[in-house]
This record gives sequence, C-alpha cells and structure tokens, in this order.
Amino acid sequence: VGLLGAKLEADGIYVGEVVVLGMVKGTAFDPGNATLEPADIAKSFYELYQKRTERSVKFG
Repeated sequence: VGLLGAKLEADGIYVGEVVVLGMVKGTAFDPGNATLEPADIAKSFYELYQKRTERSVKFG
C-alpha cells in the first residue's frame, strides 16, 4: 500500500487500507464470539477515505 500509494499520489489517486485484526460479528466466520462490529469497521474505512492522512489503519 505504501509504495503503490506513493506512486499514484502524483496522479491524485489515494491508496489506503484497513487491516481488520479479529472476527467480525455476523459474518460467516463468526463462531459466535466475534467482538468487532461491522459498523465500526465501516467508520474506519470512511474516516480513512475522508482524512487521507494515513495509508494504513489497524482495527481490532
């Protein structure tokens, strides 16, 4: 993400990622004890998109 983002930044293209470190509630991978809320993860993506100050955010 860092290298790609640096290369495309000159063209006005932003590259970023949210790394999800855990199980997300309500997904096929949730064994019933997941702790991460999908809405909170979505908020992280949206904030990353709006601010565009970081290339990578870890969630969880």
